[in-house]
Amino acid sequence: NPALILNYANLLWKMQRRDESIKLFHQVLDREPGNRSALTSLGFLFRETDSPNAAEEYFLRLAKLYPNDHVPYLALGDLYTSENLFPRAEANYQKAYNLAPKRPLVVARGANAALEDHDLALAKSWLDRATGEMNGDAQVMRERERYLTLTGHYRESADLGYKVLEKLPKDPEAPVYLGYDLVFLGQYEEALVLFEKYEPILPRDKDLWLIAGHSHNSLGDPSKAVTDFTEALQRDPAMATGYMNRGYVLNNLKKPDAAASDFETAIKLHPGYGEAYLGLAMAHLQLHRATKAMEEVNVAEKILGTSRITCLTRAEAFRQRLRLSDAEKEYRAALTYAPNDPEVQLALADMLYRLRRYQEAVDLLRQASAVKPDEALIYARLAQVYAHRHD
Repeated sequence: NPALILNYANLLWKMQRRDESIKLFHQVLDREPGNRSALTSLGFLFRETDSPNAAEEYFLRLAKLYPNDHVPYLALGDLYTSENLFPRAEANYQKAYNLAPKRPLVVARGANAALEDHDLALAKSWLDRATGEMNGDAQVMRERERYLTLTGHYRESADLGYKVLEKLPKDPEAPVYLGYDLVFLGQYEEALVLFEKYEPILPRDKDLWLIAGHSHNSLGDPSKAVTDFTEALQRDPAMATGYMNRGYVLNNLKKPDAAASDFETAIKLHPGYGEAYLGLAMAHLQLHRATKAMEEVNVAEKILGTSRITCLTRAEAFRQRLRLSDAEKEYRAALTYAPNDPEVQLALADMLYRLRRYQEAVDLLRQASAVKPDEALIYARLAQVYAHRHD
């Protein structure tokens, strides 16, 4: 009786006895080669056992036998998305949509594949297909939340994120998406409340610890942030982002040796990680290794492009090597990216003071005081310049 065999096979599957389950599904196919349930189950079973080629074979057989059924195409789209074969995924999601345009799951999966492929325009086109009640579907809402985050609409995304959590309280990704939104919005206390609630529920999730690390660091507790990032790395030791984040906090804690080790690990894991090269350059500066710092910032600049921070880092390297005129050029280049940045103005003013160009230093410090009138360091620098100018 194929129905009894199917029931038993599904029971074995739930008991994690996959090999026995696969044999029984094959017994059903020996009797009924077109059995939809057996073909579908074998496809998903082989996906579970990390056998994508075998899974693809069964889903393709389903699509051939049942060309008007959207489910095989949806399954193929999911399979190709998991393998980062996004053009194939898009083609199959489109076939599924043509057969079932009112199915919100098809829209959600199409949008998900586009977001995984970093194709925001395609993701929007999928989300725009959701009409009426489809927009209230939890899966569609979750993908729309991701799209809003990636397009910088953090407030809208967070508002939607709370609604997604109400609909999907056990979803492992929903609190993570919301947590990052709250971090981007600077709502660090709320992000930590979310962390405290969901970390016990998702104890193996690395992203929740990353969210906690960013939040504690921004709230002025870098030591706790180091602990958080370390927890994240224990859950995923091959995560370059975790080493990079911890490295920057260690730099701020004046622990450049440990920071340099983290940045070097991040680079080994992700050789094109520009932010890690930049952090490593900053660690070398703290260790007074100006030449090495210059090498690393040059690599970072090739990857990330020239910016305020690359100019400032190179300026400090020149300064340590007593190439003051070259340092001045880099500080002025940094000012082109942030004309009213008191930090850059102070650094350049100090350089002009060392070059004994006192009036230029005074003019720049006055500009800085107009931007940040309560900064005591600006007036201390002014007093220093006036004293050497005998004024």
